[in-house]
Amino acid sequence: FFFQAEDGIRDYKVTGVQTCALPISDRVRSVIYLGALVPTPDTSAARLVTGADMPDGVMPRMPEDMSKALFGNDLTDEQWASVAARLVDDTHAIINARVSGLPLACHRVYIGLSQDIPVPPTLVDAMVGVLGPDLERLTLDTGHMIMNSQPGMLEDRKSTRLNSSHL
Repeated sequence: FFFQAEDGIRDYKVTGVQTCALPISDRVRSVIYLGALVPTPDTSAARLVTGADMPDGVMPRMPEDMSKALFGNDLTDEQWASVAARLVDDTHAIINARVSGLPLACHRVYIGLSQDIPVPPTLVDAMVGVLGPDLERLTLDTGHMIMNSQPGMLEDRKSTRLNSSHL
C-alpha cells in the first residue's frame, strides 16, 4: 500500500501490512491499497489466505513456472526476466505478521487488479469491507505486478483520478 502524510511527503514505496501507517496516523491523509491482502485486526495475511500461519523460517521460492503463472501472468518475457532476477527469499514473519489495527480515520482507496491471480477480484470483494463504507474503489485491467507490466497505467491514475484533494 501507499500513503501520504499531512506534510505532503508522498511515499509510494511503503509496502507491508496496513499497520505501518498506525504509529503516524495523525499525519496520514490517504492510504492506497494496490492489489493488497487486507487481513482483519489480530490476524495475518497467511491466515487470510490459508487459514493458518506459515511455519517459521524462510519461505522457499516456488518453481519459476508457478511463480510466473501467479505473479507474472501479464508480463512480457523480458519483463518477467527482469522481475525473476530480483526475486529473493522472504521470511515467514512477513506473511505471519499480525495486523494490530486499520487506518480508518483517513481517506482509503483500494485498487483492484482484474487479472490478479494471487489477489483475485472475488477475494478483494470478500475482504475490503473491513476498510469501512467510505472506501474508494477502482479496478485496473492488469495483473498483480502492475508496477512492472504497466507502470504508465498506474502513473496515469495517480495523476488524474487519484490526484484529488485527498492525495
